Amino acid sequence: MENEQNYKGFAAIRDKAVEIGMPKYWATDLGIDAMSLWEHKDTPFIWIPRECGTALVLLDETNKAIQDCGLGIVDYYRTQEETARFFYWDGDRLTEKTGDEAYDITATAFSAIAG
Repeated sequence: MENEQNYKGFAAIRDKAVEIGMPKYWATDLGIDAMSLWEHKDTPFIWIPRECGTALVLLDETNKAIQDCGLGIVDYYRTQEETARFFYWDGDRLTEKTGDEAYDITATAFSAIAG
């Protein structure tokens, strides 16, 4: 399977969603996450499930405006959404992180791309 690695990434978030019972509402966000991961082979990401939906920040983005948006999403949820949880997919496993750790991982990934 061409995108087997990101299928594993999606399987990991799907399993985690079931385990933690989130998202409670707007679970269709998981389908959007699946489509995004299918299109981005071998992409590390930050996944943010919350009571009302999910957010997915792909860490291979090269467009500066989209990077800024992704960093803004992580920043918003770490400071404004108490139901948000943060998970990092490194290409092999999904690990829970604090909001601050997720922000730092995102900022570092985008900084490395910018060179």
